[in-house]
Amino acid sequence: MVQIIRTIPSPLKNRKIRAILDDHNYIDFGYCGGRCYLDHHDKEKRRQYWHDIYKNDTNRELLHWLIPSTITLTMFLLWNKETLSDSIDDLNRLWREHTIKY
Repeated sequence: MVQIIRTIPSPLKNRKIRAILDDHNYIDFGYCGGRCYLDHHDKEKRRQYWHDIYKNDTNRELLHWLIPSTITLTMFLLWNKETLSDSIDDLNRLWREHTIKY
């Protein structure tokens, strides 16, 4: 089970946020110049963005299995809830509930 322990601005010039995970890895995500649901709170744009991203088979698999990835963090943190902290809480909850037992 992975969890996001904090976020910081990404040091990469083309990424918006760096998520620090509890396994000491990190993922940089979000296009630095782009606007997202956290910025505009437009539910129709959010619906359309999810629809467009979900068309891609690889994205759909990553999202379905909640695999920690750039696309998963972008969708669940930037295009999910109205605040970043609410989105982090929601994704961490989903990861806890859907942990695959090996």
